[in-house]
Amino acid sequence: MQLFVYGSLLRGMSLSSHMEGARFLGPAFVQADLFFLGFYPGIIPGTQTVLGELYDVPPAILPNIDKVEDYYENDPENSIYLRKPIEAYLFSNGNKIEAFAYYYNRESEGKPRIPCGDYRRFMHMQKADWAWLIGYGTYLSSERIISKAGPVSESMLVQIHGFERVFNVKTGKNGFAHANLNFTGKDQFLKAIAWKLTRQQLEKLDIEENVPHLYHRLSIPFRNRCGELEIAQTYIANINQIGQNLYPEPQYLEILKKGMREHGIY
Repeated sequence: MQLFVYGSLLRGMSLSSHMEGARFLGPAFVQADLFFLGFYPGIIPGTQTVLGELYDVPPAILPNIDKVEDYYENDPENSIYLRKPIEAYLFSNGNKIEAFAYYYNRESEGKPRIPCGDYRRFMHMQKADWAWLIGYGTYLSSERIISKAGPVSESMLVQIHGFERVFNVKTGKNGFAHANLNFTGKDQFLKAIAWKLTRQQLEKLDIEENVPHLYHRLSIPFRNRCGELEIAQTYIANINQIGQNLYPEPQYLEILKKGMREHGIY
């Protein structure tokens, strides 16, 4: 069964251990309305873009996940959530997947909406006024990030497991493309730079990256220098802006290569 998760079951969140044994298929999104319910989130049918992760869940671990989500197949009335079909879209290729998700089975009126559609990002920004932003394209260059966001107080080299850099984001001219973060599921690491940015700097970059029309800003876990799991944010392409047989323009590619040289990424 393909299962879309959007709350505490996400990687790096409090209940993620219950997903052990499920195969991570990559970042994905659904159309629904996402609410904050005090200690956890919930979705109801709606039109908001909700960001999360897609998994292939074997039958052996599904009952435990149902229990964690307070879903009782034979007692839907007393279930806090209902596991129901939903259409999910993979960011890696834009494919539509017939999946399931846990819908909130109580009244949502009066509950605050999570406007960014990303519970993991929302929870991090509740606790701090800054976040790590992972740069893998031209934002590898300190000159580039400073020119767009302003001075940066801290940065570090990171490795993102299972992802690669591709050039498939349409710029609308001459077949040129910008970089995108693509999940492959392979045992590989993409070297990137994490920049410590304030909320205001991130919002400024959202304008630069034409969020959500060209890119989405979504949360992603990574390992820091000590091997500890942390939550960062990054930009991943809107699937409607992904093209085929595209290539980066020379000036764009030179900025990217300059950033790679700056940090010793080869």
